[in-house]
Amino acid sequence: MPIIATIVIPCRNEEKYIAICLDSLEKQSFPKESMEVIVVDGMSKDGTRSIVAGYERRCPWVKMMDNPLMTTPCAFNIGIKAARGECIMIMGAHAEYPRDYISKCVAALKSSGADNVGGMLMVKTMADTLTAKAIVFSLSSLFKSRRLDESVNRPFIEVDTVFGGCYKKDVFKRVGMFNEGIVRHQDMEFNMRLKKSGGRILMFPDIKSCYYAKSSFKELAKHEFSDGMWVVYMIKFAKFPSKFRHYLPFLFILGAFSLAILSFIWWPFVVLLAILGAVYFAANLNFAARIAAREKNPAYIFLIPLAFTVRYFGFGLGSIMGVARLFIPPRRKIKY
Repeated sequence: MPIIATIVIPCRNEEKYIAICLDSLEKQSFPKESMEVIVVDGMSKDGTRSIVAGYERRCPWVKMMDNPLMTTPCAFNIGIKAARGECIMIMGAHAEYPRDYISKCVAALKSSGADNVGGMLMVKTMADTLTAKAIVFSLSSLFKSRRLDESVNRPFIEVDTVFGGCYKKDVFKRVGMFNEGIVRHQDMEFNMRLKKSGGRILMFPDIKSCYYAKSSFKELAKHEFSDGMWVVYMIKFAKFPSKFRHYLPFLFILGAFSLAILSFIWWPFVVLLAILGAVYFAANLNFAARIAAREKNPAYIFLIPLAFTVRYFGFGLGSIMGVARLFIPPRRKIKY
């Protein structure tokens, strides 16, 4: 039977999550003889490689490949070039997939005629702490993120990008490969190229996957900072800029900083700064209070605003660094 679906999983130092991901793929209802899983490892220094090697020994449909350049787009391209499937699915090692995930994605890709399909992303945490749960609530919230309503009454929605993505193989011949100069948001840049070429990207609300979020504010801040930097710095490598909404944290922080400086010159700017802070704090507290009431835990009134602030300011400060990188190139290659 020919290979129908190739799953490409980039990973590096994912010993905490890779087994969860591969276990969920082992439980898929999709025929194993019609799929292959290519784990492209960025020379992990923890136990990731030995874990994947274990699956490789007992699951003939799993194989591991090396990614000596250790960046995500390089991993994507290595896996895509080695793929034998008609459909190529990009999956995250930090995620878990329901039993029908592959079957639904392949069926949706074929029936819709789209070039890339995906589904809703649910956010979970492996840590049983209030901080970790507050981070999950902030990631699942309408505040900062633009979320799609699960109750939408349509079989699919046309979108700019989807988590992971299930692509027609010929897309990569038509549009090209992932841009290896872009360490983060390379999927967003690729999907912008795909849409510019006339391709369609569809999100199916009944297709769901689970992403495991960072469990500490330190990890979250580092992740958001890197995301914010690359959403701007990718302009150096990409033909198309990001969507305007991706620059909002940068504009917010730049505006607040400008008002703070100007407030030393003319007192009305103090009022404007206070209004800006009050609006942000009120919106922040509103979402936190709702979640705290729903979860019946007042601690979230303090933790969720902190999670929101870490996300927003981390992303915004990262974007400022991205602007600086455009004019002052880094001395060393930027990795993960």
